[in-house]
Amino acid sequence: MKADAAEGGAQLALVLLLGWTGVVAAAVCALRALWEFLGRGLAAAWRRTGPWQPGLADWRLAGVGGAEPAHLAYWWRQSWADAGSAAAAVPRTVWSALRDRWLRGTVRNLFHGCRPSGRRATAPLYRLLLMVFVAPGTAVGAPAGAALAALLLGVVLALFALLLAVVWLGWAAAVPVLRALERGWLLLRGVRVRCPHPGCYAPVPLALYRCPNCGEQHAELRPGRYGVLWHVCRCGHRLPASRPLGRGRLTALCPRCEQFLPRAAGTMPVVHTPLVGGTSSGKTMLMAAMVEGLHSWARQGELRVEYATVDDQRVRTGLNH
Repeated sequence: MKADAAEGGAQLALVLLLGWTGVVAAAVCALRALWEFLGRGLAAAWRRTGPWQPGLADWRLAGVGGAEPAHLAYWWRQSWADAGSAAAAVPRTVWSALRDRWLRGTVRNLFHGCRPSGRRATAPLYRLLLMVFVAPGTAVGAPAGAALAALLLGVVLALFALLLAVVWLGWAAAVPVLRALERGWLLLRGVRVRCPHPGCYAPVPLALYRCPNCGEQHAELRPGRYGVLWHVCRCGHRLPASRPLGRGRLTALCPRCEQFLPRAAGTMPVVHTPLVGGTSSGKTMLMAAMVEGLHSWARQGELRVEYATVDDQRVRTGLNH
């Protein structure tokens, strides 16, 4: 009977100790460890989205090179690189905090009869309480808090990835829409851009545009992977990516002969007027008279006359003299 009573008392003591360990574990998890791991994980994710001090190097940034001297748009690639860095930093940070801060620090100190800070308790009874009644619950509560925090952070990162995918699809869908709108506007107005320079006359579906800050020539200045609304040149200057946003104010060049295109080349339809006649039949004088007639209307405010090239203006000036 005494043996049964002793065995029953031992079982009761074990149950009470386990129950107390569970209470301590729940308290450590809910009141301290969970929030600490959440805070550390979110802080690490925020830091890893990029260097927050201007001028610092970032190995995740794609270099500017190749045929287009412009930075890739943030939404095209860099947003995914930042999200990946943030997602990779969260589990590393949570695991490092659990291993170094809790298991190798707080839990180890408690099992050695020391306070969580590492300071050794002076009273033997106090050391016994720490080792028996606090240390086991802390050893269970800290990993439980880390696991729960990792689960919550994983849900947050999954929702963030879903939101990022929606934003990426939105920008990607805007590219063909804006291109189609600009192309449709040109077709409705009958605009066909061709190089006006003798010896070239090549069709110009998209001109070369010169950066007004550094002079770099951009061959892809339209909505795309370098930007939907604007491109950022190698020098950091913003360039409008479409004509409604002001691309027509930039200096344009023919992509074949790299000579300057008139500003009206992409906004007005081109009309070819043939002038046929024999040798010395007065074709040049007729053309000069036609141009002078256009200038007469321009002086009356009925239209505006501009020359496609400097050579054309020089020829007209020579005819007048």
